[in-house]
Amino acid sequence: MLKSDKKDDFAVIKAGGKQYLVDIGDEILVDRIKGKKGETAKKGLKLNLGTLLINKKGSLKIGNPMLKTGQARGEVIEEIKDEKIVVFKYRPKKRYRKKTGFRAKKTKIKILSI
Repeated sequence: MLKSDKKDDFAVIKAGGKQYLVDIGDEILVDRIKGKKGETAKKGLKLNLGTLLINKKGSLKIGNPMLKTGQARGEVIEEIKDEKIVVFKYRPKKRYRKKTGFRAKKTKIKILSI
């Protein structure tokens, strides 16, 4: 690894069953995050993200499985739809064809602090 590629401060967060390596100021696209009472997350909503690992100035903190202190914080920028996935069902010699599509909803988050 080159010296310029090395990040000083970073964190590993968990959102939607996936893990992301983030730094302060990064914008990430995660599966849809719901706000209070099952509503969609509004623009500007502040979030405490589930943090698995934090590296600050060479000091490494590892959670078991999550950290209780020093969580990463983020802000919802917008909610968008992902690219369309086409699903096509077909049975040969039976005249059965069915074409449907699916667009997953995603939430764009900006990392404010680690």
